[in-house]
Amino acid sequence: PSEVYAKRVNLNNHLVPVFGKKRLDEMSARDVEAYKAAKLKQGLSPKSVNNQLAVLGKMLRVAKKWELLDKVPEITLLRLPPQEFDFLDFGEAERLIAGADSRWKPMITLALRTGLRLGELRALRWEDVDLVTGQLVVRRAAWKSEIGTPKSGRSREVDLSDQALSALKSHRHLRGSLVFCSEDGGLLTEGSCKRPVWRACRKAGLRRIAWHALRHTFASELP
Repeated sequence: PSEVYAKRVNLNNHLVPVFGKKRLDEMSARDVEAYKAAKLKQGLSPKSVNNQLAVLGKMLRVAKKWELLDKVPEITLLRLPPQEFDFLDFGEAERLIAGADSRWKPMITLALRTGLRLGELRALRWEDVDLVTGQLVVRRAAWKSEIGTPKSGRSREVDLSDQALSALKSHRHLRGSLVFCSEDGGLLTEGSCKRPVWRACRKAGLRRIAWHALRHTFASELP
């Protein structure tokens, strides 16, 4: 759902106002370059412009496939600066877990030790977790109040470390099918998940981080 929403925004708010009345066979590389320059002048980041160009390029390639267009104009993406990722080192990760509230410690532990995204954690169900073999399957992800497929569009299996497995076993509850849920068993909101991490950071004496930094931490520890 998040991908669909983002593409609709790029289409309706950016591409259609500029290209909506232009014939497909009138599209040129010069038009694309002019579009890039205009969007940068408006203050959009190169990454945002590239996301819009990706939607434009996909639509034009589909038009060619459907034989509505003979040739797709060249679309050159903007060069992006090296992306910086915030993550915790081994000691900081353990301090964060120790500083987490008891209710949120299992979820924070699982994020650090599996690399699951926040939306994947919010949508995780007990049926996807095997506490005997020590594995879980990521089949779905939540975005706002909707549940859809993971960002990759396909499921994946994740091995659980001893620490992650222990956290899940201690967290077992009867409030519903969701592993991490509200008191009434409902879907956690993105907003409700922010402060628990911030509180854990404050108690652990760490800088304030967001959930995606926990995923980056897991990736940084991979061999």
